[in-house]
Amino acid sequence: MIITFLLFPIFLIVYYLSISGFGKFFIKVCNLNNQYFDNYKNIEFIFGLIFIFLFSILINLITNLNDVISILIILLGIIFYVLFFFNNNNKKDVINLIFIIILISTSFAFYALINDDFNYHFKTISNFKDFNTFEIDHGQRISYNSHWLLINAAYYLEYFPASIFCITSIFYSLTLCDLYKSIKRNHLLKNYISSGYSFFVLIFLVGVLNQYKEYGTDFPGQILLFYFCLLYFENYHLIFKENNKVIIFILGILSLFAFSIKISNGLIFLFLIFIFFKFRKKIDFFLVFLCSAIPTLLWFLQNFIISKCVIWPISITCINNIDSAKYEMVLIERFAKGDITTKFEISGINWISMWFNNHSIKLLETYGLYFLIMLFPILFLYLRKKDYTYSLFSIGNNIFKSKSYISFFSIILISNLIWFVQAPAYRFGVFYNLNFIIIFLLFFWYNLIVINKAVFFKIIKILLFISLVFFAYNNITKYKNYIDRHGLIWPNLNAEFVDR
Repeated sequence: MIITFLLFPIFLIVYYLSISGFGKFFIKVCNLNNQYFDNYKNIEFIFGLIFIFLFSILINLITNLNDVISILIILLGIIFYVLFFFNNNNKKDVINLIFIIILISTSFAFYALINDDFNYHFKTISNFKDFNTFEIDHGQRISYNSHWLLINAAYYLEYFPASIFCITSIFYSLTLCDLYKSIKRNHLLKNYISSGYSFFVLIFLVGVLNQYKEYGTDFPGQILLFYFCLLYFENYHLIFKENNKVIIFILGILSLFAFSIKISNGLIFLFLIFIFFKFRKKIDFFLVFLCSAIPTLLWFLQNFIISKCVIWPISITCINNIDSAKYEMVLIERFAKGDITTKFEISGINWISMWFNNHSIKLLETYGLYFLIMLFPILFLYLRKKDYTYSLFSIGNNIFKSKSYISFFSIILISNLIWFVQAPAYRFGVFYNLNFIIIFLLFFWYNLIVINKAVFFKIIKILLFISLVFFAYNNITKYKNYIDRHGLIWPNLNAEFVDR
């Protein structure tokens, strides 16, 4: 265990450098050197993950992703990073970022319990480690071919099982760093909607969604969608007035990557459809989006080889296993609407009371305290100081009548309605649900930023401290929970499977 504790931070450093190296290479090849990759370090990391997927899927068509292949991929990424590092003028910033990644990622991942889906997720990862794509047999669970699982397979080393925790924890750490910097940067630029949006998401990830076991394949994709919205707010005028192709490419990459991680993220395409119809140069938009779709097209091919469906379990995309795909969708709907046994016959709205009984507590636990904590400072200030009361309904009016806000509100509202009607499980809808809450809170917080910036930052510090207390509590108590269930050895994957 001591060896694992000492090696884990080293693996975090190696994996961050390797994946970022691929990201730098991919960005250079695509000729995308611009501000987005300086402002958001995670986007560079995301581009690295996508390149790894492209690389790995081609390799897996020929051979399995064994440890030798994984080591070669890791080393190649580090070589790319070193080549680009000497051209980096901010070497001190890189060192500081690595230190922060180690601190947050180790706290987040070490001695983490496994989520409920890990059993079949790990089976998928093991298949990529042991077989090439053509040797993987179709199965109800195996054919959920998440983009995220292939990437993790490429970097999972069987001789060091804790390596399976590295990518998600680094991704989480970089997200927190990006959001914190976004708050400060956008505030200085007086882009208060982007600053406020970053603040709400940061508090949610630190204070609520702060345990590794919650992530699986559900939340990495949804974090990508938070980036999508932040870039949308930050670059609204750049998108529609200057028809910027680079930002369209990045938005396309983020949305398609999120979709290939979890198909429940597909409602983000409503945003892309909206952008397409408002984009003046529609041919340019189509061509750029097609380029961003290349990794997804390869994912379609891999899906088809494994399950004979372009997207499992959407039966309309299948040429075989059609009946099993339809049945799987029925099971998903029943489970999402509250039937744990998946035996309930859904007809019309007869499922709503069952959904309320089985899901309301989880939704209240997730959003209730968060909403009250985020709303309380605003209510306190407005009730305490009468001069704020008029501003509550006046200062932000013009901003929230803007096209960027109205379009965001409309699409999020429609997305929540579709989510509720089709598959209203908590884990499928965090992005949609949280954004709906943010839409409400943004109005009041925007006015506070304008009225009194000093108070705004004081409240931010207080709420961030409270969130860090929740983060620390959840990630300290997990040690006892893990040891009580599985003993001192971490990760004890075999014990976890037996326990489930």
